Amino acid sequence: MKKSSKAINGGITTLYDILNVASAKSLTEANAANFITYILFLRSFSTSLTTFPRHTIFVPGGRTSNIHLVLVTGQVVLQLRGYDDISSDDLYEYMNEVTKISHSNFRRILDGAVKMNVIEKSFSSFDKRVKQYKISDFGFENLVMLFGQSLSSLQEEFELTLVSDSGHELNEACMKIFSLSKTFHDALKDTIKGNTK
Repeated sequence: MKKSSKAINGGITTLYDILNVASAKSLTEANAANFITYILFLRSFSTSLTTFPRHTIFVPGGRTSNIHLVLVTGQVVLQLRGYDDISSDDLYEYMNEVTKISHSNFRRILDGAVKMNVIEKSFSSFDKRVKQYKISDFGFENLVMLFGQSLSSLQEEFELTLVSDSGHELNEACMKIFSLSKTFHDALKDTIKGNTK
């Protein structure tokens, strides 16, 4: 693997030049910057997953961990949409919208999340026979930490790209987004510090 001569000589100025994909030409500067940020965040998130203490949020077992993350984030997404009294059927329906999972495997993951205190289980306020679920303080704090770790390495990932050059036409648009990510990261650090006092 080697760097292109254009990259070395500073001849790459657009996202199309970098990726050599025709459809990149149709992106506005703002959308190109958002795309770059999104890709780099996925990279940072993947890196964070390898170093994050998995036992604090994931049910052990290979691909199961990925499904567990979908479940935990799904629980938060449903609560962000304003739902309460979220049953296991609600969660299973959500899971099937975004991934393939058998009901038995889903039950195993959900039970594991409850045992680890990532998700809390209680009885529905509408029907005492039905169990409802919500994100726990422990689960929330670990999601905040995982997100914080991802944001902290985002700047490092950006510095390795051609766009980090101040002369690149996408540099200014990307820097606006990265200044926001730094603000988010600093705010998350303050939140974590406050919770540990």
